[in-house]
Amino acid sequence: MRRVISVLLVLLAGLAVVAWRFPLDRIVPARIPGLEVESVSGTIWAGEVRGARYQGLALGDVDLALLPRTLLSGTPQVRFDRLQGPISGRVWLSREKRRVEGVTGELALPLGRTGLSARVEMAGVALETDLAGNCRLVEGAVEATLTGVPVIGTTPALAGTPLCDGNAVMVPLAMPDGSMGLDLALQPDRRWRGDLSLRVPNPLLRALLGTAGFTLADDRATLSVAGSLG
Repeated sequence: MRRVISVLLVLLAGLAVVAWRFPLDRIVPARIPGLEVESVSGTIWAGEVRGARYQGLALGDVDLALLPRTLLSGTPQVRFDRLQGPISGRVWLSREKRRVEGVTGELALPLGRTGLSARVEMAGVALETDLAGNCRLVEGAVEATLTGVPVIGTTPALAGTPLCDGNAVMVPLAMPDGSMGLDLALQPDRRWRGDLSLRVPNPLLRALLGTAGFTLADDRATLSVAGSLG
């Protein structure tokens, strides 16, 4: 009996060593649908991916670590921390859906070839889609500031709560007084669209915005931009 117990203990110790040294590249990106990487190094407990892109969104270099407390849940989770900027969260390891949650931090997004860029701040954001990219759940808080806006330059911070609009992810952002709004939409095929709307009672400023490409109607000026994530 003691010999059997000893053999079992040796086997368990061996399995523990194998698990502790299990290479990260055996599960990334195969077990994280939507993730593309240039290279992977380290173990599942402390690894790094370089040149990461998630569903077409460039993340750069990211530290990854498997969360031990989730191993028995049937859907293990991996925590990520972006090295180039303060953003972190968790990715579910699932072959049936794509889910990230607890995403908190800041991300700079160039809006295609429009010359505009957005600085997006997220707090507790979760996003779940099916494997085709159709939105199934999204929640959290988002703030965004646009730079490079014709005539205006940089907008004030616009805040809102993301939601599923059919199969698309919609992020309606606005100032509290309604003087400025930005609707961002991401389709399952990674096409995005942004609609910026301003209330501009000043006729001269409204005319300047019109010459800069804004569409004018009554006291409002709107600008639409579109593109694709990868």
